[in-house]
Amino acid sequence: AAMDWLLERQDAIQGKLAQRHLQPGGIVLYDLSSSYFEGSTCELAAFGYNRDGKRGKLQVNYGLLTDARGVPVA
Repeated sequence: AAMDWLLERQDAIQGKLAQRHLQPGGIVLYDLSSSYFEGSTCELAAFGYNRDGKRGKLQVNYGLLTDARGVPVA
């Protein structure tokens, strides 16, 4: 229920964070990562290239965008 609530408001939340923490022409840092998944009921998990070498495991990919100070924005 909490994740559904956040998903419905994701664009507005990210917009407010960007207004508050990002400056035009400023630096942003982006990291994309993945984690393998041991369960079988995660709708977000999928098979794909796994940098951890966990062949045959489902994985979830996620990213983080921060301002130059490392404050999460999205």
